[in-house]
Amino acid sequence: MKILTVSHYFESNGAGVEIIAAKIRRQLRGHGLTVRWIAARSKNNITYSEPSDNDCVAIPMWDGIRVATDLAWPLPSPLSLGTFWREVRSADMVHLHEPFYPACQIAYWCALALKKPIVITQHIADMPVAGRLRKQAVALANVVFTRPAHRAAAKVVFISMRSLEFFRASAAGKSQLIHNGCDADVFRCAKADEVISLRHRLGLATDRSVVLFVGRFIEKKGLRILREVAEKTPQADFVFAGLGPLDPSNWGLSNVRVIAPCEHETLAEYYRASDVLVLPAVGEGFPLVVQEAMCSGLPCLVSNDVAEACPSLMDDFLLAGPAGIDTHGALQAYLSQPRDWHHRADTARRAAILWSWEHCGLEYLSVFRSLQKNEL
Repeated sequence: MKILTVSHYFESNGAGVEIIAAKIRRQLRGHGLTVRWIAARSKNNITYSEPSDNDCVAIPMWDGIRVATDLAWPLPSPLSLGTFWREVRSADMVHLHEPFYPACQIAYWCALALKKPIVITQHIADMPVAGRLRKQAVALANVVFTRPAHRAAAKVVFISMRSLEFFRASAAGKSQLIHNGCDADVFRCAKADEVISLRHRLGLATDRSVVLFVGRFIEKKGLRILREVAEKTPQADFVFAGLGPLDPSNWGLSNVRVIAPCEHETLAEYYRASDVLVLPAVGEGFPLVVQEAMCSGLPCLVSNDVAEACPSLMDDFLLAGPAGIDTHGALQAYLSQPRDWHHRADTARRAAILWSWEHCGLEYLSVFRSLQKNEL
């Protein structure tokens, strides 16, 4: 079976959608499927690392929209249209990660014309943006692009209950919930006596609470809320791992430290060394960083929007209220309590059972094989 995966960037871009696309692709290839992958060759006109295997097709895209607005919406070069057509024609099925993106739309229309089955992975629900015109543009994009693609697809996979509920009507009769996996061998719980040595190695204070954020420094992740929280919580150190326009290093706060995106093994050490992950995000599906943190046993202070995406672990979350409005109060209450290392270990065990890339891959394999049988 030949699958064509389509996303806006490759894994090296470092965002959740592309990382998840790469993980699913590896699992499917491990089960003997041929999985080609189309994505952007560069971002902001800067060449970055691309997969080296022959089944990856890097196409030129114009990324000026991201430069101007920080909205990742790269436009494929018109010269790449023939490449899309050839790749879709040679595939048995097409797997789109977020039909909102132009690359996915091109592949979608090619698949319709060539009568190829389409599987969509819908990562997010609504996309919150600032400004009335931008909100209207996103709403229009869902009407024009996302919902019609759901209706035409053979299967729509949702990574969270929140995204499934938001798009339930357009995916009626063809929706399936498949949680993303997590590398439990990398993201594991620390022992209480391990934290001190980890903090020494990472240059973190051993006598202060450490609050961790992982993700893009953008509005929907709650960066403006976290700036206020960091200002009001001088007794704790805030570590921000990521990149983006709302850079915390520009806040001028002595208790804020920014680290660049790092390898999974290093990031896992930050999870184990910290006291709590904070993510007062809105419009997310179920962020991979929350899964990684929970597999590491790290308590997660998240907006109700994030927590509702995984009802089975609702009791394990620290709630920051709708859209993160209660983040400061919830953080103060948590930091005033003694650390419960037994609870962290229990959380890590439950998370490792619930989320596995092997199980995730098998579920996707079942989706594609069942569609293949229907095509025969």
